[in-house]
Amino acid sequence: MTKHKSVMLTWLVVICILSFTSVSVDASKKAGAAGVAGLEDVIIVAEEVWEFCSRVSTNKEKLDKGEISQEEFKSKVGKDAARSAAKAAGARVGRYLGELATPIPLLDGAVGSIVGRKVGEVVGNYVTGEDSD
Repeated sequence: MTKHKSVMLTWLVVICILSFTSVSVDASKKAGAAGVAGLEDVIIVAEEVWEFCSRVSTNKEKLDKGEISQEEFKSKVGKDAARSAAKAAGARVGRYLGELATPIPLLDGAVGSIVGRKVGEVVGNYVTGEDSD
């Protein structure tokens, strides 16, 4: 059962992030947005989900080889989820702030997203007490 809990946790994080993004994309369509903002959100989430799943997979291999304990694995998965969520949230907030602060279409959100993601990464690392892998 423990083996399945880590897989379930991974999919729970993925589903929550994708649900949040689909609501955002739907809202941007209703607001008459060009759709680029929604695409940026999907790309940000897809990248974070990929990185999160890669880190979980790497840690799962270490668990299977006996290099880390079950408790260490759970701790690493939880910290990876927190870091991924912080990075994705930072990118979204940065994109919105960039759109408010810069009058250049497309560039404003992209720059804000990059800066926001980095800030989110720093916050995520601070909260979890770890550096990026």
